[in-house]
Amino acid sequence: MRIRSVFVSSIIIVGVFVGVVPVASTSLAIPLIVTTVRPIALFVQQICQSDCEVISLIPAGVNEHSFELTPKDIVKAKSAKGVVAIGFGFDDRILKPIVSPSPDIIMFKFEGSVQARRWRVTGVSRNDHDHAKHQKGGGHNHSENSIFDPHLWYDPVRLKDAIVPLVEFLGKLNPDAKFRFKANGEKADAELTQLTSEISKQALLWPKKPVLVLHDSLGYWQERFQLRVSAAVEGGIGHELSTHQFGKLVKQSKKDSQISAILTERLDGSTKNLGRELGVDVLLVDFSCSGDKKSYSDWMRSMSQVLVRAGSR
Repeated sequence: MRIRSVFVSSIIIVGVFVGVVPVASTSLAIPLIVTTVRPIALFVQQICQSDCEVISLIPAGVNEHSFELTPKDIVKAKSAKGVVAIGFGFDDRILKPIVSPSPDIIMFKFEGSVQARRWRVTGVSRNDHDHAKHQKGGGHNHSENSIFDPHLWYDPVRLKDAIVPLVEFLGKLNPDAKFRFKANGEKADAELTQLTSEISKQALLWPKKPVLVLHDSLGYWQERFQLRVSAAVEGGIGHELSTHQFGKLVKQSKKDSQISAILTERLDGSTKNLGRELGVDVLLVDFSCSGDKKSYSDWMRSMSQVLVRAGSR
């Protein structure tokens, strides 16, 4: 727990900082920072604490591929002083209406600070996911021909690499808090080290047989924690499997090896049928980080615990 003292006239006001959710601040004009996905918002808020406000644009459970900003979103976001972007073609389209007309907004990109993994997707693309459109328009590009996997927030080690440049960025937005940002960044670094060690140990309890993932974001877990994946379906949340995808997944899963479980964020009819066809459990995973997660570490642990339970069956 860290105590900050602010002197106002002859009165000392003491504020206690806990958790990553913003608490009441003594500043009347803390900077607003916009990002796209909630895990990154929680990570940035952990370093900011109450010296800035961080909001994420994409709600939990919403398909990031087809997400569009509402006029209300744009009005709110245009009051931001800073933007934290993923880069790697992930959120250019979403952030363009905010950044382009607002030259005074300062931007930080994980691209350039973090080395992303190269795509090695195995699986079936969603029929309605237009890779060509995303490649040309700079949107969320998940083509098997694209170079880098933008889902770097699934890797706590890579987030550690971003802490120093992120602290420098935050110091530009709120110079009065730059020393607090530095101290919070050092604490976050230690917590991410502990989290990585914790999940590495839990990974020994994950299923020994591959899992089928109805999301395309766990490549970093394959690389960092040796998660065994039979196939990963591209395209994100909110679309049922087509007949073609269903048949291809069944064929591929039975051919490659017997899978242990299906991981999905949305339980629909096609997913239930796929589980019955393959004779495995369908497990819900909070890929998009729902509102009940109060920190980045809580979110990561919740997903690992799903795999621990799967491994115990």
